[in-house]
Amino acid sequence: LAKVKNKKSASANLCLNAQSGAGKDFITAAVLDLFPNKIVFKRRRISERALDYALAQHQSRDWSNHIIYLEDVSERVLNADSIKTLLTASSDKENVTTIVHEGSIKDLKIMGKPVFLFTTAKSKPKEETLRRVPFCFMDESAEQTLKITEKQAEEALSGAVNEMNS
Repeated sequence: LAKVKNKKSASANLCLNAQSGAGKDFITAAVLDLFPNKIVFKRRRISERALDYALAQHQSRDWSNHIIYLEDVSERVLNADSIKTLLTASSDKENVTTIVHEGSIKDLKIMGKPVFLFTTAKSKPKEETLRRVPFCFMDESAEQTLKITEKQAEEALSGAVNEMNS
């Protein structure tokens, strides 16, 4: 994506949306397996403030080459102001979030812009979030389930394993 000339700042962000049990976390895990673990920051549950702190904790890290995966993200986090600004942050500059901490103002400095990957079943994005994050809705139809089951049965019968080609 870095080579795409007309990319938008939110081009690489994605939210996979489907009902519980549809396989969105399985699909996401398979995609993330393509990347080195050291560039993936995965959280199953995190508050918007905790995310600010977690990213700022690594001030020497440039987040531009990292993926932040928030599994089953809550509506509150998905629509949080700090997330919205991080989704379109500058990839080549320091991004500063100012918070009140123990009665004092504190700047949290985050270098670069990570790629955000979310999964959700129920969170409703606000318009501002929808402009920053493309939503991909899974096909949960009976026909698609049948196709998957048939493919798994075919692989089991033939003994063929669908291996990743590097």
